[in-house]
Amino acid sequence: MRINGLGSPKTVRRSGEATGKPAAGQSFQPAGVAATRQNSLPVGAAPLQSIGALLALQSVDDALTGRRRAIKRGNDVLDTLDDLKLDLLTGGIEPAKLRRLLVLIEGQGPSGDETLDAVLADIDLRAKVELAKRDMI
Repeated sequence: MRINGLGSPKTVRRSGEATGKPAAGQSFQPAGVAATRQNSLPVGAAPLQSIGALLALQSVDDALTGRRRAIKRGNDVLDTLDDLKLDLLTGGIEPAKLRRLLVLIEGQGPSGDETLDAVLADIDLRAKVELAKRDMI
């Protein structure tokens, strides 16, 4: 697409207008900008606060982290129970899977979500039944 008719970039000077060269001691300054001081001191960065505070904030688990851990643990228990079911169908259960199931259900605290904790309690109960059938608990 071709654009025509914009005109030329020539400017017209009025008589008596400056030629664009600054007078002695003057410098270019954009309109609306206040003059800056030439001899101002450089401003340094603000001193760092304790880096220990930042590290402490990073080490605190938020509510979502505990929830994610609880969901992952619940999924791991369910996967292990499925593996046990497949082992039963093929003829035998591996003791390592039973030990893994026992480790997964021990020592887990609450996630902070009552509904999730109720579901996890049901999953743990099912796992404990399977372990009790094999005299692991």
